[in-house]
Amino acid sequence: MRKLLTVCLGNYCRSPLAQIALTRRYGSAVAVRSGGLIGQVAEPERPPVDD
Repeated sequence: MRKLLTVCLGNYCRSPLAQIALTRRYGSAVAVRSGGLIGQVAEPERPPVDD
């Protein structure tokens, strides 16, 4: 199985959206996750996006 990580600055909109689109496109053939480079100090970590 191939693995793919989508990354943006905050992991708030772009990379989770890309994760959903790629998961729908490739299904279980590719394990897709999203991540961000800059974390929010006042907010807890966001759980992975499940389709």
